[in-house]
Amino acid sequence: MNTPHTGEDVGKRIMERFIRYLESRNMRKTPERFAVLRRAMSFSGHFSGNDLHAMMEEDGFHVSRATVYHVLDILCECGLVNRLNLGTRSVCYEMVLSSHLHLVCMQCGRVDEIEAPALETLSREIIPDDFRPSFFTASIYGLCKDCRKGMTEQTDNTNL
Repeated sequence: MNTPHTGEDVGKRIMERFIRYLESRNMRKTPERFAVLRRAMSFSGHFSGNDLHAMMEEDGFHVSRATVYHVLDILCECGLVNRLNLGTRSVCYEMVLSSHLHLVCMQCGRVDEIEAPALETLSREIIPDDFRPSFFTASIYGLCKDCRKGMTEQTDNTNL
């Protein structure tokens, strides 16, 4: 799952969806908006707006930090990007390509993603027929393997 989202077919569908979204709202199709989207697609996992801005600067594409965050808002409204607050750091973003779980370590802040086909099946059973979901994301908080090293049963209070 953690691979850049630049496959030709996937990238083309994402761009087409963004164009349709902009046109449906009579929004301008600016080079900056497409540059932000292309750079967001190059991340293999979570990223911050600051990460995205820094990468664009490194690429030689100079755009203001405010523009990056404004375009990220548009991409979230469009459903191409998901804004996450995982409780361990500031807001981060990810491309919306599949449903998955976030495993969040409450001590070191590590975030791992895992596919959850059983939850997709469950969601189809519990979501009303008159609601059409696009994707789901959920977070499970605890301690990663590395942070649990050396803990005894008495000090490990992470079990449900």
